[in-house]
Amino acid sequence: MGLGIVSHVALGVSDRPRSEAFYDPVLRSLGYRPVARNTEFTTWWSPQAGAFSISVRGDAAASSSTARLGLHHLAFSADSSEQVDQLHALLVQMQVSIVSAPDAARAEALGYYAVVFADPDGTVLELVFMPLVVEHSALLEAEPE
Repeated sequence: MGLGIVSHVALGVSDRPRSEAFYDPVLRSLGYRPVARNTEFTTWWSPQAGAFSISVRGDAAASSSTARLGLHHLAFSADSSEQVDQLHALLVQMQVSIVSAPDAARAEALGYYAVVFADPDGTVLELVFMPLVVEHSALLEAEPE
């Protein structure tokens, strides 16, 4: 993808079936294709734009950043795990709130290496290196509609 390009958007919704009925045709019209649906989330993928996910979030008034409705977090792409580590080191130096530090074991198991952190207002941001996305994207482009 490229350093700094938005990797994915994760949106918390109150009614997943209603939101799927809305987002599926809208996202398909924008070139996204559904790629994952499980008990936690639904994800659409665009080789040009990355992933868009929705998941049900509990009480909208809950204090947890993962429980609120709306934007869950904004993720930017990294070209390497080293870039993730460099940003993590800078964030630690800046005494930024780290939500989730890079985890090599998780990266090996899921092909997902990231640092998740919060801005001063609590907005959750992420820098993620996903080498398997390139392979998956090529497969999606090759699949007929």
